[in-house]
Amino acid sequence: MGDKVYLYWVPGANKPFSGSDSEFLQTVAPGSKFVEVFNKDPQQSLTDAINQQFLTGYFENDCFVNIQHYSRPTPEESYQTAIIDFPHKAGQTRKQLETMVAKCPSQVNSFNFVRYFMMDSKHPDKLLFVTLGQDNLPSGIDGVTWDKTIMVLQ
Repeated sequence: MGDKVYLYWVPGANKPFSGSDSEFLQTVAPGSKFVEVFNKDPQQSLTDAINQQFLTGYFENDCFVNIQHYSRPTPEESYQTAIIDFPHKAGQTRKQLETMVAKCPSQVNSFNFVRYFMMDSKHPDKLLFVTLGQDNLPSGIDGVTWDKTIMVLQ
């Protein structure tokens, strides 16, 4: 729908959603996994694109881009990944963490949800935002999770 590709899975039921788009957005989408596609200047780095599109108006001491190599271990060299992170350290309470996360945009990779950005240097005009939630789903391909099967086609 629009620039988002939603993935949801109901164990034991391998059927498409039978309601309307608005019903899906109200009932299923809030808890689903998805990939959102953004356009970006092809000359921008992954970090610069995230800073421009998501961190304008936020303090760098509160939230910042953190390049991540573990987000998508893949033999595909052209993929780069990063998260919006916040300063945190061992021993902080949940309340302290919530206060820190509240200073950042909703795309922050918080202690509740795994989210990350991805760019394929072969398609430098696209920026993908991947939301896994609190868990991940199998892809059905060689034992990897669904997010490791994402490909940028155009």
